[in-house]
Amino acid sequence: MVAVNSEIPFPNLEYNESKYLGGNTVPVIDADTKMQRLLELQMLFWRNPGRSLRTAEIAAYLGVTERTVRNYLDELSTSGRLPIYKEGWEWHLLEDARMGLLPVNLDLEEGTQLYLAMRLLARHSDEPNLTIRAVLVKLISAMPPTLSGHLERLAHGLPTQADPRYADVFRAIVYGWATRRVVNLEYHPLKLKPYWARFCPYLLEPSAIGYTVYAIGHSDPPGALRTYKLERITQAELSDETFDLPEDFDGLALLKQAWGVMYGEELQTVILRFHPRVARRVKETIWHPSQTYRDLDDGGVEWSAQVGDWLEMLPWIRGWGGDVTVLEPPELRERLINETRRLAAIYDIQPIPTYQLLWAKTNKDKTRTHPLICHMIDVAQVTLALWDEVLTESIRAQFAAALGLDVDAAGRLIAFWAGLHDLGKASPCFQRKYPPTEKS
Repeated sequence: MVAVNSEIPFPNLEYNESKYLGGNTVPVIDADTKMQRLLELQMLFWRNPGRSLRTAEIAAYLGVTERTVRNYLDELSTSGRLPIYKEGWEWHLLEDARMGLLPVNLDLEEGTQLYLAMRLLARHSDEPNLTIRAVLVKLISAMPPTLSGHLERLAHGLPTQADPRYADVFRAIVYGWATRRVVNLEYHPLKLKPYWARFCPYLLEPSAIGYTVYAIGHSDPPGALRTYKLERITQAELSDETFDLPEDFDGLALLKQAWGVMYGEELQTVILRFHPRVARRVKETIWHPSQTYRDLDDGGVEWSAQVGDWLEMLPWIRGWGGDVTVLEPPELRERLINETRRLAAIYDIQPIPTYQLLWAKTNKDKTRTHPLICHMIDVAQVTLALWDEVLTESIRAQFAAALGLDVDAAGRLIAFWAGLHDLGKASPCFQRKYPPTEKS
């Protein structure tokens, strides 16, 4: 169950005790305490957008004097972080106001990490997002002049137009998430009809799968935790109704068991076998927190992980092409087998005859093979060339007489016999020496 409030109550806040210098009776406000109070003051207005507040009421809420409240409101208002106006004795939040964040101090390394994250999100988003562009421009303006000129050109190269519907949805979800207000939304699943829901956004999470953002929270219907893809939300309206985050909600624990954002009901074990030529690349990256791997005798890798839903893994597995084999679970293996059959039909690929799968030789690193049938033909052709170009006429005549054939027929028969010299390699015991043919 999710607790929903008609209006936010005034909670009992705990602050650091006032500090005094010597016998001075004037309290010195701790910087962290002031920052906390400013944040609480912002949230007081944002969680009650239609409510008017008096200075005395706010002072009682924060546990400070009315003069301090007026100073706080002046600071937040003039800086643009709290767009309010006063009417008589009461303060009101401007309609359609935007929440300004308190200043954040970053060093160069922190700022660079944030820039790289934003660049990645800007390049790999389903929808052009003007908010990302705006953040990049602000961040770049604070970078050293040796970087800002070049980075500004990159930022201004981003799209300047976006779908206004997506922008409206994004804003409603973000404000619902930050202020813990219920969002009334219309969601259009990929294969089902659209429906309306009351949604309490608990967490926002980007996903590299589909390059999008998902919102995780309580949805009614169905009265349970759900994950919504923002691009599939066709309408979103921020309500004045507030909610409380359940104490037992652990977003980190949910995402740890997901490959992306689909956490599922039960964990499933996925086991993959990678070819030696990609083994090093596989081991370079932590693809999932639960992953384990073991090196195989042939230089390959057997990789495994516990995930909530393997459907999200499909694009990643497909990306390895013929260098990966699904061992578990059977449903995932069957899914890829069926996809491979459909691809073969699309590209009119006929089944390869068994004799073409047999190999005779490999290169030194065992990444390429030479087919047995080709090797046998090569030897037969070389033998025939030796018969025609090297042996003398008298020797050819002697062989022909012994075989009871004419010279040309004798040459062809001897070349055929030479080609059969490696026929024994067409046996399971030899073919298993090269791992990809073990199950052929």
